This record gives sequence, C-alpha cells and structure tokens, in this order.
Amino acid sequence: DGTERMRIDTSGNVGIGTTNPGATLHVQGTTSPQAKIGYDANNYVQVSVSGVGDTSIAPTGNGLIAADLTLSAGSAYVKLDAQTNNVGIGTTTPGAKLDVAGGVKVANDTDPVGADKEGTLRYRLAPSSPKSQSMVDMCMKTGPSSYAWVNIVTNTWSN
Repeated sequence: DGTERMRIDTSGNVGIGTTNPGATLHVQGTTSPQAKIGYDANNYVQVSVSGVGDTSIAPTGNGLIAADLTLSAGSAYVKLDAQTNNVGIGTTTPGAKLDVAGGVKVANDTDPVGADKEGTLRYRLAPSSPKSQSMVDMCMKTGPSSYAWVNIVTNTWSN
C-alpha cells in the first residue's frame, strides 16, 4: 500500500514501525510496548522495552556475550555478575552468591525432606488456642542418607 514499514537512518539505526529509530534497532508496534536494541554508556548491548525497563548484556574479554546481565524495571533490578558468579537483587554490586538489598520472605515448604531440600529455610505458622506459634526451620542432613526439618527458632504467644 506504499506505507513505509522500515527505515535505516543516516547514523545506521534501523527502525521497524518507526521513521525515527532511537537505537541501533528500534521496533515500534502500534500498541505498547516498544523495544529498542542498542548500546549503553559502557558499550554493552542494551535492550529496552517500554514499561519494563532496560537489560544490559556485557561481553567477556573474548568479545562473546556470556555474562553480566542487568534486568531493571524502574528502581527494581537484578544483576548477574559474570566475574564473581554472584547474583544481586536490588543491588548492582552483589558481594555474595546471593545478595539481596532488603528483606527476604520465606514461606512454608510442605514438600518432603530430601537431598534436594538440604539447606532450605521455611517459615511456618501454627495458629491454635489458647497459644499460637511461628517457627523457622531448615532442612538439614541428619545421617548418611537422611534429612529432617530442624527447628531454628520458635515464637509462642497467647491468643
């Protein structure tokens, strides 16, 4: 029908669905969201999706994309750090295998104990009358091939 569907501008940016591409590859639909693929300030590949946030992929020393990955949406973000193999939630500089900036919610785990649960934390609530309890347990190895939920702390209160 003669309608322009794609444009390559003078800087080499490619626009699909837009005549004014704002990144190396800019895809604009007739409805939200739109996606842009380009480079961030560090020359890492960056994917931006409107309403979702930016994701940057950093190349490793050999130029292959294998590593640092940051997912963001507003002020919320997750960082996968290739050099340290650490994961950060709410922090871009994770200092441990899992580094969470803020609280972590642990819920009740009702699965049977076993090797795949070793090291798992769970929170339990036991409402009752006249007293209720809340408990934190961890699945621990208790023998060569046995495991159990071991109570770490119990809080009891009167109703």
